[in-house]
Amino acid sequence: GLDETADVTVYDEPCPPGRVAVVIGAEGEGMARLTRERCDHLLSLPMRGRVGSLNASASLAAVLYAYVVPSRR
Repeated sequence: GLDETADVTVYDEPCPPGRVAVVIGAEGEGMARLTRERCDHLLSLPMRGRVGSLNASASLAAVLYAYVVPSRR
């Protein structure tokens, strides 16, 4: 799951093998506590500047990019 309070970023953790589901919470509010507790891994998406959060589709695009690009090198 993508959570701003996670200690590990999407750039620090390689994509797990096999099928992956990326869980993203609501814009600005994040995931509910029970949803976070059900996730196998929690990762954050580091952001610079004054941006507090991205919309859900932009967050997913960033996560997929972080997972796909390293595997193509």
